[in-house]
Amino acid sequence: MTTLENRNYVATPADITALVRQHDEAMTAQGTARATYLKALVATTQAELGSPVRQRGARAAKIAAEEIAKQVAAMEVVQQRFYAAVLQAIGEGPPAQRNARANFARTAASTLRRWIKAGNDVRALAAARVTKEALRITGAARRTASPTARRAERTANRFTDMVTELAKADKGAAIAALEAAMTRIASMLIALGQKPTTKPAEAMSEHKPFRTREGLFWPASVPAGTG
Repeated sequence: MTTLENRNYVATPADITALVRQHDEAMTAQGTARATYLKALVATTQAELGSPVRQRGARAAKIAAEEIAKQVAAMEVVQQRFYAAVLQAIGEGPPAQRNARANFARTAASTLRRWIKAGNDVRALAAARVTKEALRITGAARRTASPTARRAERTANRFTDMVTELAKADKGAAIAALEAAMTRIASMLIALGQKPTTKPAEAMSEHKPFRTREGLFWPASVPAGTG
């Protein structure tokens, strides 16, 4: 691409052909790396458990809660080592960019974690044949535990922590993410039966959505000195 830079990016069809081929090669390499990471996570977790490496997948009955906890713990140990290596390879940079580039590793771990938590035996997998799609848990099988208010609060805390980190690199993107989340939350509140009011005092005292001609607002208590 140095030639294009020297020509101020005035390109020929041949230049575009070369550019597309470069892009395709990068995409192929990226896909291969992601697939290999998942296979390595499975095989190394099996090794952590002291299980023999399987060449072919085996059918296995659902495992008990104690075994699930054991296998998830083994996977987390492996993922911790792997993820440290991922971040080292990525190097320094804005947190948001590093987070995005390392997302494939977190996604692979999340997929395998959910699969095990659904009662599946990681020892029954043939790592060489594992795919993310094959391990994907959907529908009722994905919900291994009933949602609770405490879990919802932890999720909200993780979201705000993520937005705080994003704001360090891109304040505008962080504000946009918060605004989108607030709109969805307000819509959910109404769907759950929290009827909006046109009275400001009632909105503040009873924590109801406040409706005006311009739109819908959610009253929030703001700590002193923050605005």
